[in-house]
Amino acid sequence: MGFNKIKSTATAQKYLNQGKIPQAIAEYQEILRHDARDQVTLMTIGDLYVRQGETFKALEYFEKLAQLFAKDGFLTKAIAIYKKVAKLAPEETRPLERLAELYVQQGVMSEARPLYLQLAEGHVRANRNAQAVALLRKLLEAEPDNLRVHMRLADLYIALGQKKEAAATFLDCAERQFDRGDMEEAQKLAERALASDPTLSAAGIVKARALSAGGRHADAAAILEKLPGLDSGGDATELLIEEHLHAGNAAGAAVFARAVLAKDPKKFALATRVAVTLVESGDMEAALELLNQVRDAMAGGGEHEELARLLQSAATRMPGRFEAREWLVELYARLNDSFRLPAALQQLGEAAAEAGDFERARQAYEQIHERAPENEKISRRLDEIRAKLGLEPLSVVAERQAEAAPEPAPKKFVEPPLDEETQRFVSQSLTDVDLFASYGLSHKAIHILEAILQRAPRHTVSLEKLLDLYLGAGDERRTAELASRLEQIYEERGDLNNAERFSQLRRRFQRAAGISDEDLAAASSPSTPIEFPVPPADLPAPATVETHSSAEMGSAPSAEAAVHEVDISDEWAALSEQVQSALQTPAAAPPKPTRPQRTRWLPLRRQPPGLRPL
Repeated sequence: MGFNKIKSTATAQKYLNQGKIPQAIAEYQEILRHDARDQVTLMTIGDLYVRQGETFKALEYFEKLAQLFAKDGFLTKAIAIYKKVAKLAPEETRPLERLAELYVQQGVMSEARPLYLQLAEGHVRANRNAQAVALLRKLLEAEPDNLRVHMRLADLYIALGQKKEAAATFLDCAERQFDRGDMEEAQKLAERALASDPTLSAAGIVKARALSAGGRHADAAAILEKLPGLDSGGDATELLIEEHLHAGNAAGAAVFARAVLAKDPKKFALATRVAVTLVESGDMEAALELLNQVRDAMAGGGEHEELARLLQSAATRMPGRFEAREWLVELYARLNDSFRLPAALQQLGEAAAEAGDFERARQAYEQIHERAPENEKISRRLDEIRAKLGLEPLSVVAERQAEAAPEPAPKKFVEPPLDEETQRFVSQSLTDVDLFASYGLSHKAIHILEAILQRAPRHTVSLEKLLDLYLGAGDERRTAELASRLEQIYEERGDLNNAERFSQLRRRFQRAAGISDEDLAAASSPSTPIEFPVPPADLPAPATVETHSSAEMGSAPSAEAAVHEVDISDEWAALSEQVQSALQTPAAAPPKPTRPQRTRWLPLRRQPPGLRPL
């Protein structure tokens, strides 16, 4: 026969009416065997055991009932049951702990806090410090900003001999007080942390920060200097350098910056910052010493622009010293920056000339002259400097050497001069090339240079600019071809220095591109027509060329008709709009990128020579 709950309940009630409590309890327990979650039955059995004076048995059923309430989310009912249990057995700690946990779940810290503290103190009086620590840690999980609990927990750790744990607790308190702005209390707590664990570097950092916030930078630096591992470049080192800089002791900051740099050259940020401060403060001797140590690390780390800016600033502030300008020249030479290297050499030469060091000025200008021998302005300035040294002009030296030569020098190839129209076209086009390159529009600059070389295939300035652009774009094959072309041209001119320079570059990129000597000779021959290379996938398609057959022209094409020149009016208009937009737009809003335009190539007979101005 199946279980009948109604019948069992009636039987239990009958026993109660007869005063037979044990029999009633037994009947109720039979109900629980079939339905363990019957909350009314659990409460009834607990109350019956209390009536019989069997409190501990009653607690068992009340505990089950409270757990059911809490599991089902009825926290208020569970709290009520645990309060009842706490009154029945005030010496039991487990119900009070559970009651405190339920208050925490409800978010009622005003009820949970005194329970936790009461229990913890009870454990301390009973010499159960470990249990007291566990309770206080639970309370801190729910109330992490309670400074009183932190301090009580730290004292318990000390009583247990756990000094490292006590120091960590004091440090936590110190950091919280620092964040609140109470610097005096933060300093005291950090000192207590250090007293418990002198090796705790974080406590020394908090104490130093508290002192620094109060304007005591020298005292903060003195504390930080005692901490270990300052050459690692961590938080302590960074803070120490800041304190020295705030105190006006840039030389002291440089000592630690050098130590970090010596241990790990990749950590040059601190040394760079100190170098900037030294330059701005005018301590040039110390600045140059630190710059000399950090410049290789910065260049190797890709910080070329920041290094160039720093060297330029140092050079401007030290007109009588050449180190910064020499390092700037070395940087641009290392980057193969043909646009900025001549300017840096000229600045070095002029600075040396103003300081009366004409020999150093001569060396700088001779390097420029080797790169651009056709530049008459540089040649005249070099002759002026040579005159200061009592040396003859270069032209006179060259003539005398030619006369004194035992054998006539081999006849050099003489470049035919460009006609006036072509020269004007080349000059205007190079202006546009420099403008497009300065805006990062390398593909447009490449197209214009290719057009120049169609009219003047041996124009070395255009060839070198084009080589630099392909070198920056990573086109190894085209770089090797252009370097080979320049090598041939300079050999024919008898300029062996430049020929060797481009020979080295040609060999390097020929190997990288895997080009045979025969293929390279065919591609780089000055008599070979220059073809437009296929641009990378992320660049616009190459400019189209409009051509006309002899039948359409009515006669055979002339030499003039075979020459094309660039109409970049659309690009000029787009670039002008971009510049105007940048000038009118606030600094926070970046200019909208202009959609690339296709370059149109028109026959010379339809387009006036040169480029259209803006």
